[in-house]
Amino acid sequence: MLLIENQHFPSINYYLTLFNNLNIKIVEYEFFKKSTFRNRCIITGSSGPISLSVPVKNGRNQKALFRDVEISYFEDWQTRHWRSILACYSRSPFFEYYQLSLYALFCLKEKYLFDYNLKIQEKMAAILKIDLPGCVTFRPQPGEKCTDLRDMYSPQNFTDAKMPEKYLQVFTGKTGFIPNLSILDLLCNLGPETLDYLKSENLKIF
Repeated sequence: MLLIENQHFPSINYYLTLFNNLNIKIVEYEFFKKSTFRNRCIITGSSGPISLSVPVKNGRNQKALFRDVEISYFEDWQTRHWRSILACYSRSPFFEYYQLSLYALFCLKEKYLFDYNLKIQEKMAAILKIDLPGCVTFRPQPGEKCTDLRDMYSPQNFTDAKMPEKYLQVFTGKTGFIPNLSILDLLCNLGPETLDYLKSENLKIF
């Protein structure tokens, strides 16, 4: 059994893990970790990577189970995030095709971050036509074999992940190829070929 975290607009590596491994579970009951992909994703603009972070209530003092972490709507971060996505991907080949579906996700007002991430992943799973792993309460029993892949990559080292191959990004001419961005990058640039990319090699993540 492989254990992964519940990411916000997950990274490409996250989906490669889903496609190239069996018996994967998203851990539901764990302590929330700041500065991880649980509440942020990374896209790219003309100047390089851009981190989009979802603010949570209690901010830096957050010490709670991820399942209980509430999203803060004090500032209109959803509009700001959407404008950033527009700036980065409106000129990509397939953005227009997915625009309405993606925009709908920025109109949701989920109370809990965990639930919001699941809504996003459900939408992505529908687009990619894949099954979403079930959430589990992780309480390992003696002798139970579990491989913990949570936080294998973070906003600090995400580019270290191995990609099957390079693909053309909107700003490749200015920034060069940037690996392991949010699935948004792959989707907007490859469209229906996203699934083929994720399956293009038997890439064993672990």
